[in-house]
Amino acid sequence: MSIAKGDITNVLAPELGITSTSVVLLWDDSFAPDYTKDYAGETAKTYHIYCDGKKIGSTKKQTFPVYRLSPSTTYQFSINEKEVAGSGTENFITVTTRKAGKIFNVKDFGAVGDGKQIDTKAIQKTIDQCVPGGTVLIPPGTYLVDHLDLKSDLVFEIEEGAILKFIGYKEGGNYPTSEVLLPGVKGEMEYRRMTLIRACDVRNVTITGKGLIDGNGEKWWPYRNETPRPFLLEIIKSSNILVQGVTFQDPPAWNNHLLYVDNALYSDVRFLKVSPEHGVNGDGLDPNASRNVLIAGCLFGNQDDAIAIKSGTADKDGNRYRSSENITIRECEFYGSLEEGSASLGVAIGSETSGGVRHVVLKNCTFRDASSVINIKTNRERPYAIVEDVIVENITYTNAKHSARWFNKAPISLDQFYVRDNPPNPSAPEPRTPETPIFRNIHFKNISIHNSKGWGIYMSGFAEAPIRNVTFDKVSVKSRDGIMVQNVDHVLLKGIASEILQVE
Repeated sequence: MSIAKGDITNVLAPELGITSTSVVLLWDDSFAPDYTKDYAGETAKTYHIYCDGKKIGSTKKQTFPVYRLSPSTTYQFSINEKEVAGSGTENFITVTTRKAGKIFNVKDFGAVGDGKQIDTKAIQKTIDQCVPGGTVLIPPGTYLVDHLDLKSDLVFEIEEGAILKFIGYKEGGNYPTSEVLLPGVKGEMEYRRMTLIRACDVRNVTITGKGLIDGNGEKWWPYRNETPRPFLLEIIKSSNILVQGVTFQDPPAWNNHLLYVDNALYSDVRFLKVSPEHGVNGDGLDPNASRNVLIAGCLFGNQDDAIAIKSGTADKDGNRYRSSENITIRECEFYGSLEEGSASLGVAIGSETSGGVRHVVLKNCTFRDASSVINIKTNRERPYAIVEDVIVENITYTNAKHSARWFNKAPISLDQFYVRDNPPNPSAPEPRTPETPIFRNIHFKNISIHNSKGWGIYMSGFAEAPIRNVTFDKVSVKSRDGIMVQNVDHVLLKGIASEILQVE
């Protein structure tokens, strides 16, 4: 058994993750367990976090959110491999928290929080009255809400014990519809019920706290053919967004949608499905035509794609979204069996990618009974899609629950025939045009896959535009059906091992 050795490097506190009372810490380590070995988990390091010389916590992840700090205060944090400060391999960073703004308590503006009265107007009034840099505080209680609009330079804090609950369809809420451009099948403008929380054309917004945002989805899902269901949080054409600590659950449709967002950080956020009813389109977090998005230390136990990176579809005139770029997902957990009825599909790129997706990193994550690690998907009806420069590394995946389905073929799936279970003669080329989707430069390293329900790896490209430049470096695949590859050029294999599981 190898011994954990290495150096803690690149300790940082992203600017977006520094508030008046909290700091998000991130670091790297030159050591990574060999995930192709059964004992890899035993060699994973435990990191000890110190604040001004006092231990404040331990973690096996390379991220740690620090809460309950004082405003306008300078702290020294250290990450140490030993439980005694100043010993072992460690690294330091000094951080000064932000100045505290004025607090606006929603109860001072008429909110009741008894789970009976609709508190939308009182909370919206609080938001409207809040001064730049101020905090809208949601104290413990259950607040029935239909739609809220956030504004720039705002902290929206949902305290532990506070629940923002979406009013169910046909239960007395006011659900205006708005015309929004969504990644629909043909890229048209769509009408959709307004989200529970929306931020449009804003900057410097923080959504924080240990509270719950409850989508009350089971009061919406039965009406999916009657009304366009809303999201829980939608941020549009905005920048400098921090979401931390909160829990989203049971959305009518997607949990979070980032559309044309620059610079966003998600830290210590949970996306859950807890209702026993069958959910519909319950994506966790969908960055769409967005750039510089960091998702760190989050937990996904939602229904449908955990994270779906998109860039829209082209309209009839060939107009399309901008690309999604620089998306990093690290130290996250993906569970398909966290709650009854949960079926997280893991990370997806697509299928709406007409603007292109590039520079995606997925690392240091755990997948258990999720349908996939990553599912990169498109088809010929999704024109112009270029997906390139994707890195997936330091991953463990085990699944004994979910069988392969038409929309999700394997733990690692590169599928250019998405939504076609049995594509007609995939080896027959069609004319290659500027609209033909392209996948290239996709790299997998230090990954363990154990899938007793189907393929371990599935790669299917177009004959006229094969998937190109795919590398597998130190990848172990134990699966029922093995590895399927068709129309893929320039595949580099370094230390890949495949074992067929005998499943009764």
